[in-house]
Amino acid sequence: MITLLSMLDKSLVKNSFIDKDLFYGACRSLSIEHYETDTIEHFENGIILGSGNHQSICELVKICKRVSPNSRLSLVASKHLINELSKKEFNFIKFLEYPCDGLLKWDLNPEWWKQILNQNFDSLFFYNSQETLLGAQNILEILHLSNTKTRIHFIDQEGKLYGLSQSAYSASLQSISSIDQMADFERTSTSSCPTASGKRTVLFDSRILGEKNQTGVHRYARELINYLPIEIPEIKFQSIGSSTIHLPEDIIRIPVSLPVSDLTRANHLISLTSKFEETDVIFSPYHPLPKDRCGATVLTIHDLIPLKHPEWFSNQNTINFFDQSLRESALHVDKIIADSNSTKQDIINIYGVDESKIEVIYLAAKSIFCTSDHNLHSEEPFESSSGRPYFLSVCTQEPRKNLVGVIKAYELLRKQNPALDPALVLVGKKGWKNEELEKALNESNFKDSIFITGYIDDNTLVNAYREAIAFIYPSFHEGFGLPILEAMTCGTPVITSKNSSLEEIGRDSVLYCDPASYEDISFSMYRIISDYVLRENLANRGLKRASEFSWKKTAQKTAQVITSLLN
Repeated sequence: MITLLSMLDKSLVKNSFIDKDLFYGACRSLSIEHYETDTIEHFENGIILGSGNHQSICELVKICKRVSPNSRLSLVASKHLINELSKKEFNFIKFLEYPCDGLLKWDLNPEWWKQILNQNFDSLFFYNSQETLLGAQNILEILHLSNTKTRIHFIDQEGKLYGLSQSAYSASLQSISSIDQMADFERTSTSSCPTASGKRTVLFDSRILGEKNQTGVHRYARELINYLPIEIPEIKFQSIGSSTIHLPEDIIRIPVSLPVSDLTRANHLISLTSKFEETDVIFSPYHPLPKDRCGATVLTIHDLIPLKHPEWFSNQNTINFFDQSLRESALHVDKIIADSNSTKQDIINIYGVDESKIEVIYLAAKSIFCTSDHNLHSEEPFESSSGRPYFLSVCTQEPRKNLVGVIKAYELLRKQNPALDPALVLVGKKGWKNEELEKALNESNFKDSIFITGYIDDNTLVNAYREAIAFIYPSFHEGFGLPILEAMTCGTPVITSKNSSLEEIGRDSVLYCDPASYEDISFSMYRIISDYVLRENLANRGLKRASEFSWKKTAQKTAQVITSLLN
């Protein structure tokens, strides 16, 4: 680990400019790869700082109990996180409720931290979702200011183990301080953006691709970073945000990992990098962009659901992200890309953005879902329904997706039609606010016919779509609705809601239902399973509609937005 703070005064400024190599070197020095380890030593009294979500905390707890099954274990976490974990019957953990909102931070309540960390803990654990320690500054400060002598370990989103010494986290804090001082100096300096020379440059914000949980937004970012350099080869593409993701060979990697949990610092790093690299356009497929920067900016907004329906979200930070950070960015960027006309209208109504600033560009299904590749997957049948015909739903388990409605409708179908015996398969990772869903599953008279797979890979998912009686997606609101497009691309009949973007994407190629009516959803399921002609008709119309979407088209239209700003 390089300590750069002492070098700052002498090396920071050269002819009133930040030294680029010093800045990139400081960023590299914070990579977590320096601290990877294979083992955790036995401990007697451990404490977990709940800096992640409930899934990451559960993983940490499992590791701790595997190493020291009979040792004491405490957890510092917010109230909502403790509530989620308590339901998982972790009765062997001592819960320590963090008395402040937001991130765990020393300066919000130092006396509380002193009291907590003065309990003779011999090991401390935390979760770091990023490939750099830059986003863990709040945890490092707690360690440093408490002067803790405990052993420090953390895991990343892949479950890899890391160990931190006192000198290591102190040096990391010094490097973070150096980076912040460089960014502050550049932000307050009077120097203007340099005049670009040579190839025009696009800086692609790739930090979303560094996250483990791959959703439709991640797929969007991946497809664009692959296609855009092909569509506009005269442009030099650079990637900032993640140092470990796979990149096409014609994209230049900038050695700056952007902290996902610290948007202000991330924006400062983007701003400084845009000056170093003489950037012409900065493109973000998800995260907010800085107001002060070199070059024009393009931001994609996929939906504003947390602002339209905050009751569906348990984490206030999610709502704040859309209400504050994303709103501010939407008002100052040069162009906004929306996934649908429905989302475009939400951006106009909620953020007050001028309509002329927004371009609607549809998403697409991956080529693997194309029916022409059927023979590539037919040898791997989907077996999660025990060989029975099944209805399929694919989504994150959260209230908006209306899985409770799917289960209730399925129960009604089975009760009213005893001769029918289809299964119900639910694919997707666990989300939040699942109490009602878990209750519906546990109390269902047909729970032995309901199969929950969790997340599955694309090859398995293709077969799940293709072998289903129908795909059922009665969501209460969507920004686009990628799963219905995937199902149509696979030639699978679709039942979905007539609301938000779903009607816009499905048009006359799907069977619509009222998501608030179990009876209507159930009747749609009955129509599909009992009418072969209807199934074939919907499958064919779905294939035709799906053929109108492709990632090449998405990339071409996105390239047009980017080049319009270059001109």
